[in-house]
Amino acid sequence: MISLRVLLSHDRLLGFDQSTKMDSQILHHFESFINGIHLVPSKKIKPHRIQEAKISFECSLERIVSVSEGPDAGNLILGHVKLVHIEDQVLRNDKEIDLTMLNALGRLSGKYYCTTHSIIESEKK
Repeated sequence: MISLRVLLSHDRLLGFDQSTKMDSQILHHFESFINGIHLVPSKKIKPHRIQEAKISFECSLERIVSVSEGPDAGNLILGHVKLVHIEDQVLRNDKEIDLTMLNALGRLSGKYYCTTHSIIESEKK
């Protein structure tokens, strides 16, 4: 099994939220369902990637670990990263991610998300 993971910015919340509800059968028609989101071919895996994602990972599935049981059960999904795509604008010195430019959006649970507006740097490296 092959999958694709993307890291979207806060300005793409609408598309990100809707994309999590889409049936896999209509994934190839993704662009027509979500305004402003475009698919581009991946290089190492079959599924397309989202062009607007500042960072995307092309991955193959290693294993799924069940961490609980029941209707609200969760799984830990482990994969092998085949290729990483990073927009030039989020790179600093061609090797570091500039977290202020990334403006990352994370999904917490249900309809709740978080952003990286406050970044704290540790003195340790």
